[in-house]
Amino acid sequence: MVTSKNVVVSVKEFEEIFESINNWGRWGADNERGALNLITPDKIRQSGATIKAGRTISCAAPMPTTPDVDNPTPVMNLMLRAADMTPSDAPFGGNVDYLMTPVHGPANTHIDAFCHIIFKGGDCFHTNVDN
Repeated sequence: MVTSKNVVVSVKEFEEIFESINNWGRWGADNERGALNLITPDKIRQSGATIKAGRTISCAAPMPTTPDVDNPTPVMNLMLRAADMTPSDAPFGGNVDYLMTPVHGPANTHIDAFCHIIFKGGDCFHTNVDN
């Protein structure tokens, strides 16, 4: 059984942990890939060699469309054009949807990155922070 336990650290302890693992500036001031730089062609080949079965596993999650106490701003999908409404003389057609989703919340997928967490005035992409 896995259990979680809240660990309280002081600001000083947090700063020490942060400094020991931070990558700001590691790949140069203009780098935007951050830790993705660690995924090299060799690492990709190495990980591919561990494949035992050719299965894919979806990481998809349902996107709730009904408001709820934990989801006050659900996903909204507006159909702007339906394929069957395409004029017959049009060179191509198809559906056009407008998908709106709040990406910061407990109910919806988090299309995001650690760079939305700001510490010492910087994020994971910006290296010009005052220490």
